[in-house]
Amino acid sequence: MLPIREILNKFNEDPTQTRFTCTATVTEITSHRMWYYVTCPRCPKKLFLQKAATPRFVCEDHGYVPEPLFMYCVNATIADESSNAKAIFFNEAITQMLYKNCQDMVITHGYSDPDTVPPEILHIRGKRTIFEIAMKRDGTMAINKVVPQPTLEPVTPNPKSTAKKQVHVLQDIYAYFIAFYFTLHKTLTENTFHVCIEDEAMHKQKKR
Repeated sequence: MLPIREILNKFNEDPTQTRFTCTATVTEITSHRMWYYVTCPRCPKKLFLQKAATPRFVCEDHGYVPEPLFMYCVNATIADESSNAKAIFFNEAITQMLYKNCQDMVITHGYSDPDTVPPEILHIRGKRTIFEIAMKRDGTMAINKVVPQPTLEPVTPNPKSTAKKQVHVLQDIYAYFIAFYFTLHKTLTENTFHVCIEDEAMHKQKKR
């Protein structure tokens, strides 16, 4: 894992080094750039919108595409303590960060305008994340994946072990009180015995 400045330096020295990992923060989302593109499910080519009475997406190889694929492509700036850099977040990376795929964002939530960035995407600004980076020829960082942050899930107590623990605690409390009772009983008995002996001695002295 390297800081941004070192990644840029290494890439400038040797452009064949293109794969890096770094921890950085999204500082800016480029709002004047399209945030998604549409592609063909049968090939990797982008679709174009055919203007007609009913607009439809068309692939140059496969014609009309009734169910196109919507893919994130978000232009942004990332920064760390060393420097900053232009970055393009592709589909998997944004899906990982939002927990929502582009298809849902466009179709289900209605953010169909590719020139208006949805609020959910703007909210990733300020988010510090580990990024897997592929350097492009122009020096832009292509981010295809983010490294999930480890989370500590709350431990759900096992009812059986909890019940056993409660039984052991109750047994300990019971044993303590039993021991206390016998100690107290023994002390009281001894004290009573000594008092009886003293009373009997005093009674004999009075008779004399």
